[in-house]
Amino acid sequence: MNREGPGDDEFGLPVHVFERSASEQIRISLNEFRGFEYIDIRVFFASEDGYRPTRRGLTLRKDLYPELFRGIVELGGALGYDAEALAQDLDD
Repeated sequence: MNREGPGDDEFGLPVHVFERSASEQIRISLNEFRGFEYIDIRVFFASEDGYRPTRRGLTLRKDLYPELFRGIVELGGALGYDAEALAQDLDD
C-alpha cells in the first residue's frame, strides 16, 4: 500500500473514526501486512500517548469488502434505516 500521506500512522491509513465513548473510538482503516492490504475495524482507547488499538476488532482481506458492504446495507434495512436517505446524508 504505497499511499503515504498526512493521515497515515503506525496503525494504517484511517478512513473513518467515530466516538464509542468518552475514552474509546472505533476506527476503520486500511492496513498492509506482508504485502497484502487489509480492512481493519478496531476499538482504540485513549492513553497518555493518544489513541492506541485494542485487540477488539476485525481484520478482513480487502477482497471481502463487497460482502461487508452487503452485510452493512442488510443490517441497516433490518434496523429500519432507509439506504437512499443515508446516502443523501453522505452527499451533504
